Amino acid sequence: MGREEKRVSVSELLHELRQRSGAKCEGYRLGLECAAKLTGDLAPRIHHIDGDPQNNELGNLVLLCPTCHTGVMERLSEKRRKIHAKKVAESLDKSSFYRR
Repeated sequence: MGREEKRVSVSELLHELRQRSGAKCEGYRLGLECAAKLTGDLAPRIHHIDGDPQNNELGNLVLLCPTCHTGVMERLSEKRRKIHAKKVAESLDKSSFYRR
């Protein structure tokens, strides 16, 4: 018999994360200084620490306010762009820029 994975709904994840965080932004787990209350207008965002949206282990998830989530995603995008630019630069023959 194969091992079955238990599927957890987003609402169940949110419930567990809200309980763990006390309904506050967990930006501190990512080195951010935020503890905004996630009520009313501040709808929480679930962030996957390892970037894998299929990895819904509670240890891989943090509950963030919209501001922190946007900041984290922008930093990740910037970091990915820098890594890509560095790889491209390394793959180019630098001497070809100086030949005319």
